[in-house]
Amino acid sequence: MKYHGYEEVKHNADLALRVWAPDFHALLIQSASGMYDLIGILHQREKPVAHSLELPNGSPEEILVDFLNELVFLLEESNQAFDQFCFLEDDANLSIEMKGYQVSSYHRQIKAVTFHNLEIKEGSKGFETTITFDI
Repeated sequence: MKYHGYEEVKHNADLALRVWAPDFHALLIQSASGMYDLIGILHQREKPVAHSLELPNGSPEEILVDFLNELVFLLEESNQAFDQFCFLEDDANLSIEMKGYQVSSYHRQIKAVTFHNLEIKEGSKGFETTITFDI
């Protein structure tokens, strides 16, 4: 198995993605990349964008869902997608500086990232989870 990555998992009614990475921040990045692949975005590389995001510290599952739902919101409201992330954490918040591009189109819409069966597991090889997306 690769050190980090993602793969689509069959789901009856929605979309699901299995994600793995060596640490939690890398898991967030792989989750974003996998979600964007599921959506089928087409970047406008000549139109770079940047955005700052601050999330309250909570459980890893809460942070993951909040992070991905914010990316879904930015895609739908501003046609922006991000592929570079810088994380800064303190006791109260996770601050994320993001860089990416305007999106010219995407093939599939995700309504929301859900908590359905969401559990982030930490093992000797890092973090792993399966995320369900409401479509």
